[in-house]
Amino acid sequence: TGEHLGRPGRALAVAAAAAIVVGAQWYLLSRARGAPAPPASEDIAHAEAVIAAAEDALPDAQLAFTGDKSFLFADAAMTMTARGGGSLIAMGPPVGKRHDWRAALAGLRAEAERLSLRPVVYSAPPDLLPDLLDLNFRVEKIGENAIVDLKDFSLAGSARQKLRSARRKFVEREGAVFEVVGPPHAPALWETLRPVSGAWLEAHGGREKAFSLGAFDETYLSRHAIAIARIHGRIVAFANIWLTADRKRGAVDLMRHDPSNTPNGLMDFLFTEILLWAQTHGLESFDLGMAPLAGLAEDAKYASLFARVGKLVHERGEQFYGFKGLRAFKDKFDPRWEPRYIAAPGAWTLPIVLAEVAVLTNGPARAANTVHSGGA
Repeated sequence: TGEHLGRPGRALAVAAAAAIVVGAQWYLLSRARGAPAPPASEDIAHAEAVIAAAEDALPDAQLAFTGDKSFLFADAAMTMTARGGGSLIAMGPPVGKRHDWRAALAGLRAEAERLSLRPVVYSAPPDLLPDLLDLNFRVEKIGENAIVDLKDFSLAGSARQKLRSARRKFVEREGAVFEVVGPPHAPALWETLRPVSGAWLEAHGGREKAFSLGAFDETYLSRHAIAIARIHGRIVAFANIWLTADRKRGAVDLMRHDPSNTPNGLMDFLFTEILLWAQTHGLESFDLGMAPLAGLAEDAKYASLFARVGKLVHERGEQFYGFKGLRAFKDKFDPRWEPRYIAAPGAWTLPIVLAEVAVLTNGPARAANTVHSGGA
């Protein structure tokens, strides 16, 4: 006792620990797996109340109402979850009172164990990392969110010349008009937006996303303000806007335009107008969403295997996904880039978990622009 283990001893200790971890994972995942129960109407009402009273809520808490998530409540906080493969995946950090976030994460772990699933947190912000590490999650960076601090946003200066030119082009030459309409929405609105959404989907594979993204669904979209761009009276683009309950933070979710019938630079115009609208209405920040696999460790010598593989995908997958183009588009608005992470109990499971999230986000096979009649 009191002596360091020699090399053979350390190797045996590591092997024993690895065997215990693998055995525990095998036992957990070899049992019959369950699935979280779909939310009842009272669960949705409870989630609305938690979000309305939340502290440090992110705008994407509105993903609670896309219709594909269940809720785990812990005092005055909650997580919103869905099963993906062998995992129970929470979308984002807990929502609610900050002092109950850790209890919500512990509840996620307990529910995952009950269902024989891995507990996972996807798109965790930096301030959640201490709680995740204390609860023995392994964490890896998966990208960065572009967040515009609106007090500093301006179209002045040479760096904003392209945005000013796009705005002038659409207003003066194209006759573009921008507006934001808030709920409650007239039923006729959906009939005018549906053809635009359909054209966009047809050009992008014809399938709605899910889990980490909203879909064209009247029940879901009716909760949100809708930003609309018209050219000569015709709607050519729209986006739904998430707002936090305190109206300090906003974000864009669904973005649709007709690729076959709109001028170049339309999305520059739409995003510029949304940011100016948010600034005028007193918001403090606006989230333009994630640049996936951006900002991963540069030094391969010290980077994790997950980070090295992610960086390789980011570099080699440009022709399929457009990672660099997406980041370059968001960089036009001079955002600060805030890291986002994925967390799961074992480091070796993280690539599997990320694939499960991708499958969830790609969504179930369904017709474009379908409308479900139930609650969120």
